[in-house]
Amino acid sequence: MSACPRTIEYRLFGGFRLIRKGAPVAPAAWERPMAARLARFLLVHRESVPEDQLLEAFWRDHDPVAARRCLVVSVSRCRAVLGSAALICNDRSYELALHPGDCLDVDDFERASALALARPAGRERLTALEDAAELWTGEPLPEDRYADWTRAWRESLEDLHREVLVALGDAHAEAGEHGAALRIARRMLELDPLDEGAHRRVMAAYAALGRRNRAFEQYMRCRRALVDALGVEPAHETAALHARILAGEDMLLAA
Repeated sequence: MSACPRTIEYRLFGGFRLIRKGAPVAPAAWERPMAARLARFLLVHRESVPEDQLLEAFWRDHDPVAARRCLVVSVSRCRAVLGSAALICNDRSYELALHPGDCLDVDDFERASALALARPAGRERLTALEDAAELWTGEPLPEDRYADWTRAWRESLEDLHREVLVALGDAHAEAGEHGAALRIARRMLELDPLDEGAHRRVMAAYAALGRRNRAFEQYMRCRRALVDALGVEPAHETAALHARILAGEDMLLAA
């Protein structure tokens, strides 16, 4: 039996997109950018949001009557795009409901990550971590990168993503797959060039692959990045790992 097609797919990774029954919904369908932004806000909060909170987030500079009129228009447009049952209004609060058949990519990532991280060590855990990492398909809501209402949500997702990548890289290293561990560590550095733990993992992977000169180069890149951006030297753990590599010690993981 073939899988039941999704009714509505909400995509927040890599930019907001909406897919209805397998067909992308054109951005122009929203007509008003604020209507799409309202939908994004409600998808981020995933709970009943009081009207006053929405007015403060989007129309704080409007007079109260004009602000509420803008909200009513945005809600009406959201319902036109998503369907009347998707946007629930109750006692001057609003909630975007996901019904059976709907999905949200962020939910899928969080669910897969939690399951993968809870697995005991072994090949099944490594595979589950790989599957979870693949669900991260880009920065969450880059169009709202600097909005106050996305900050805590974005940081929580980024922390979970890093936790998955750390666990995945360590699982590869424990399995002796140091090339794969190196690729994961480099992926971490692409996301945050000042991630000192990622620098250590690159160093350890290079050392395990017998490429000590590249490990030394990575230490110097790490030091330059930290000094230039933050005015600090590498942490004791990083300097100690550098010393261990200089001494030719064997290692699997870098804390």
